[in-house]
Order: sequence, then structure tokens, then C-alpha cells
Amino acid sequence: MSTQDHCHIPLSYSITQVPVRLLELPPALLSVIESDSPPILKLKSSPASTTFSGHAVLCTPSQTFSIRQVQTSNSLYLLQPDALTPCSDSDAFPEIPQPGLAIMSTATSYLELLPSTPDLIPHLYQSLPVYHGWDTEKDDEDGGSAMQVELSDRKGYQGLLEHASVSDGEFLRAWTDTGGFEVAQVPRRPSAAISLQLLNKLSDASLFLPIHLFKSSKPFTTSDIWNAIDEASLPVPFLEAFLRRVCDPTE
Repeated sequence: MSTQDHCHIPLSYSITQVPVRLLELPPALLSVIESDSPPILKLKSSPASTTFSGHAVLCTPSQTFSIRQVQTSNSLYLLQPDALTPCSDSDAFPEIPQPGLAIMSTATSYLELLPSTPDLIPHLYQSLPVYHGWDTEKDDEDGGSAMQVELSDRKGYQGLLEHASVSDGEFLRAWTDTGGFEVAQVPRRPSAAISLQLLNKLSDASLFLPIHLFKSSKPFTTSDIWNAIDEASLPVPFLEAFLRRVCDPTE
């Protein structure tokens, strides 16, 4: 009988332990990662405040997963091949090598990903300064909060996106539904009164110019609308945000 039958795989505990965090992936996210065109994943976090508690999330381009730490009752050992050692039981064939295993890390917890559907619209409505019109310098009567001052220092849309603990796609949908726009890198949202005023101007312009607001078969450009309403002081980003909000993106 071969002397290898009397050998065992030695298991040692490495003196230098490697810190490891285990992450359990949901089947849906795993299939996306293993696809032919895997997306870029982002780890994002939000700072703690008096209104929101700080937390970390993992984001795909269109979905957000909250991260939760789960403690395990049994420790998980991560092994790696150890240096080859001669078989101590093989006196006749001491040259026969035997691989060993070493415990490189021990995990008593792992990170679990849970699908999350954050509702950003109330947060944006509360935090974005209100734009009252292009013919007034009136500040937001409800503004002046520390949150709005902080938002003005975040360099517009991109700055808000970097600080938002949601996916890029979910933030864009909430930004569009809020009517958000930026002027000189200051994020804003229009008031209901100025939105209604713009809608009336668009309706009046469509009566005199070949602009069909509700006919997808006759498209128009933003510059056509801007020239039709004849408002030189109108912020173009406000008009673009208004059109994105009221137009059907599938048409």
C-alpha cells in the first residue's frame, strides 16, 4: 500500500491574520456581475445629520442595495495553501511532498445586501432652493436653512449626486420628477406658480407658431421653444427641466 495513505493534510494558524470582509450577493446582482457586460458598482455613503442617519449602500447604475452586517453563530475560516512539507509518516519516501493549509483569516460576520427603494423626492423638495421666476430676485421664503446653504456649496447636480446614497438612475428620476435644474452650479427647483406661468407661455406660443406640444409626430427642439416664448431672461436649464418633466420620455 502506498505510504501516502497514511499522510494527512496539516492545518496551521497563520500568525499574521488578514482582515477580510465577506459580502453576500443577491442572485439578481450576481447574475448582472457575471454577465458579458458587467456594470460599474459603487460604494456610497451619506453623512449623518439631524434628519438622516449616515449609512453605506452599494449601487448599480439603476438600483440601490443597503448594506447590513450579520453576525454568525459559527466562525468562517478562510484557508490558503501552505508551504510544501515532507510527509512525516513517509520514512521510506521522505522526498514525497505534502501540501498544507493555513488559516489566513477568521470571519464572525458578513455583509448582506438588501434591495432598497429610497424616495428622494420629499428630500429634494425640502432641500432645494425654490426658483420663483426669471423676473424677480426674490429669495426662497422657505429657504435659508442650513441644508440649502450646504447644497449650494456642492457644485450643482454632480455635487448632489456624489453625496446622495442612491444609484445614478434613481437620483436622475427623482431630480427630473422634482423639476430640478441648476444655474451657475446652484441647484434649484421651480415653484408651482412659475411652472404654471411657463406652461401658459408655451400654450400661447403654440397658437402663433408651428409648435405642437402634444403631437409626437411633429417634434420640436428646445431652442424652438425658447425663441417662441421670447423671454431673454429665461434660464434655459429651467426650460429644459420643465420639458423633461412634462414630456413622455418614450416618445
